[in-house]
Amino acid sequence: GDCVLEVNGEDVLGLRVSDIAARVRARELAVTLLLWNSGADPTCDPESLCCGPMPTSLQRLSSCMNGILATLECPVCLDTIPPPAHQCGNGHLICVRCRDR
Repeated sequence: GDCVLEVNGEDVLGLRVSDIAARVRARELAVTLLLWNSGADPTCDPESLCCGPMPTSLQRLSSCMNGILATLECPVCLDTIPPPAHQCGNGHLICVRCRDR
C-alpha cells in the first residue's frame, strides 16, 4: 500500500522501478525516502474506492476509466472521438471523419 514519492529529494513518481532502484543504489551511506500511504481503515467497506489500499484503488479507477474511454472510442477507426461526435438512431457514437466516409 505504500507509494514512493521521492528518493534522496528527487521526485520519482511515475518512474520505472528499475530507475528508482538505481537512484537508491547511487547513495552508499544513507537513502531518504518520501512515502505515501493511504492509511486505509481496516473496518472500511472494501467496495469503497477511497478506502482501499492504493493499488486496489488504482485498479478500480483504471477499470472505470477504461470503460469511459471505450464508450468514447469510434468503433470504425478505434480513435477517441473528438467533438463534434455523431450519434446514429441506435445510439452508437462515431467520429465525424468516419461518418463522412
